Amino acid sequence: MSPPSGAWTATPSSSPPRHWTIARLYTVLRVPILIFAILKHVVNALYFLIWIATYLVLTPTDIQATGVYAPNVSVAACCILLTLHGSAAISTACGLHTFIPATAALSFSAKSTRSFKKLSVLRTMTTPRYVPPVTITSQLAKLLNAPDFVSLSLLYAIELLCQGYQAYAISYTVLDERLVSIYVALVAANCLVTPWFLFARHRFFKTTLANWMSSIFSFALSCGFYIVGLLPPLMEFLFQDPNLRYDPLWVTRIALLNRLLLVTSPLDCGVKFTLFFVSFLALRRLVVSLRTPLAPHEEVVPVAHVVFQASPRRPLKLFLVCNYLFGCTLLALRFATYTTREPCPVSCVAQLSPLDSSKCHCAYVHVNCPALGIAGTTVDSYLEPATLGPSVTYIYVTGCDLPHGLVDMPALGQFRHLYGLHVFLSNMMTWEGPLPPSLTLLYIRNARFTTLPPILTTVPLPPGLLFLYLEGRTGLSLAADTVMTTSWSHVHHLTLMNLGLTSIPSAIASDMPNLAQLSLSTNNLTDVPLAWQQSLLRSAPRLNRVDLSNNELTRVPAALATAAVLLDLSSNPFVNSTNALTGVNAALVARRRVVLDDTPLCGGVVPCEPICTPGCLAYMVGNYQCDVACNVAACRVYDGGDCKAFTILGRLSV
Repeated sequence: MSPPSGAWTATPSSSPPRHWTIARLYTVLRVPILIFAILKHVVNALYFLIWIATYLVLTPTDIQATGVYAPNVSVAACCILLTLHGSAAISTACGLHTFIPATAALSFSAKSTRSFKKLSVLRTMTTPRYVPPVTITSQLAKLLNAPDFVSLSLLYAIELLCQGYQAYAISYTVLDERLVSIYVALVAANCLVTPWFLFARHRFFKTTLANWMSSIFSFALSCGFYIVGLLPPLMEFLFQDPNLRYDPLWVTRIALLNRLLLVTSPLDCGVKFTLFFVSFLALRRLVVSLRTPLAPHEEVVPVAHVVFQASPRRPLKLFLVCNYLFGCTLLALRFATYTTREPCPVSCVAQLSPLDSSKCHCAYVHVNCPALGIAGTTVDSYLEPATLGPSVTYIYVTGCDLPHGLVDMPALGQFRHLYGLHVFLSNMMTWEGPLPPSLTLLYIRNARFTTLPPILTTVPLPPGLLFLYLEGRTGLSLAADTVMTTSWSHVHHLTLMNLGLTSIPSAIASDMPNLAQLSLSTNNLTDVPLAWQQSLLRSAPRLNRVDLSNNELTRVPAALATAAVLLDLSSNPFVNSTNALTGVNAALVARRRVVLDDTPLCGGVVPCEPICTPGCLAYMVGNYQCDVACNVAACRVYDGGDCKAFTILGRLSV
């Protein structure tokens, strides 16, 4: 069988070339490629293991707050991909000795074609025959009677479309413009570089090197990008600063990243797992290509002779043109929107940089009235969708008058992705109108209302509102029966702080089956009825934290002291300290599952931690929220720095 036309062949009078040959290039690159393949399999396996663990520890609150779509389907898909990558990593590592060494050309010193042929025959006899596995793409290519490049280009095209979709999604969910630009540049580079390998004459370039280049880009654009660019904020929260959960900027960043990292829709599910599966197939094709031996006449072909095809097939030309158009379009969109982007208002703290719009897309808005010099009774002009764009995720309003709250509620309803709304230190007396339907988190802190505003009592709460935090000021006295006049059944975290409550609303124990955390701190409660405690535990099976600190309790609510519930009773008088702990498991007290800081019970078997000032609990200091009770120098210099800006402006008052 004669070598193909145009290939370099050995002649009786010529010795093998001293410059680089395909076999030498194959030998030099084989080990790095195999190491890359094994590392990619391992990193992908660890990546999917992390996400399986993440999905498994998600609480119902987390699932609803993040809008996770079909978590069981995602876990199953991650398990499949974990198994594929794990088994592939093991088989590749254990089968390294079976890969073709391809060193014949490097030590080739035959003096004639006869010796060359003998060496080729010997290698053919000693090399085990390898049968590539049957894959979906190979069968599709066979059915279409298509050449080998079709299966590679098909995988590549599917992967590229998914990467383009991800680039668009990233531009709407990542606050760091540099990360968006890097991702778009990598997708464009993949479009402009990888297709050229398909134009080479030699099979080694069209299969092994093309698959390697595609695998490098797919790794960088999938889990590699997420691990390096997006996971550090999560790791910082988990291992360094858990108080970040109260930082509005961090909450905004995570709320956006959840839409990107977690599966939130059927389309998102299809794109994410198609991208990962196609990336796996490309990597396996790369490993298979290294198991396929080079033909004798291919080994001695000089690399310099492997030129691009002079007249490539029309489908190949069309494939290259489409890739170039796609890559150049992405770069052009990124450049155009970056250079012509309209500036956002001064109240915009963080903004997005979409690929398809040059208008302001603010994600986090902080209307700080003292800092901005706003003296009126409304801030609606600073919250207009026309100037902030449709992507607002978190609104923080501080130090403003607002006797009637935020008046233009229909305008807020235009923010379709509004996740959090935080109003701090206002003179709010009332607040009309429905809340935006997308709202998940609502904070009303240090308001001057004497009764809860109608927006919470006469209008149904948004179905997705999971976190409700209400805090009044000293001197307020609310009757328990005026607190829950509408259904709050879907709320998971409820805080009713400093409202002057003398009794607990009975509806909390009967009408909130999804309740996970309850705080009734800084009220005037003297007792927690046993029937109410038992009813709460029965109706709220997910309850894991109850905060009754800084009240007037005289005895510990023993029924709530269970292993499943963290019970905070700090800063209570417990007048009858002898019988205060009756019925409480001593082990829970020793493990601080029942917290009794700043109480007469401290000492002996009751471990306690000091507080910096009455009413300021340890978790309040340095939690990215200004707590008025902690606004003293003794509390790590004004609430750990949380109240610094307000203290300087002289706007804080108890």
